[in-house]
Amino acid sequence: MTITNDKYDLHSILGNVQGWDSTLETDLQIFNDTIPSRVLVTLGETVAKGQPLYQSTVNYKWYKAQADGSKQPTRGIAIESGVLDGVIRMQRLGEMTYTTTSTTSTSSSSSTSTTSTTSTA
Repeated sequence: MTITNDKYDLHSILGNVQGWDSTLETDLQIFNDTIPSRVLVTLGETVAKGQPLYQSTVNYKWYKAQADGSKQPTRGIAIESGVLDGVIRMQRLGEMTYTTTSTTSTSSSSSTSTTSTTSTA
């Protein structure tokens, strides 16, 4: 089996070739360079995973976006939580699905709920 793709100048891979993992790693870097769907950003405030972000034109840091005309437009979604001046990954385009789990306990019982959320940048 041969996998080829000229669109992104990727390598041809034969199914039985040794070292295909390093070839795949190189080709994934080509994708990252060609389609920058995720980037590293510096935060101007604490943000939670999944929050929409916009970039300040004053200090070029990233903040939680608000649909009130003052903190927009949204340019991406936080892939992870972060704090002021922290660097996190932000998704600029495409879908992102993340799962959150919360547990509530009382003296007599305990319950856990899991939520999956899909956002599109």
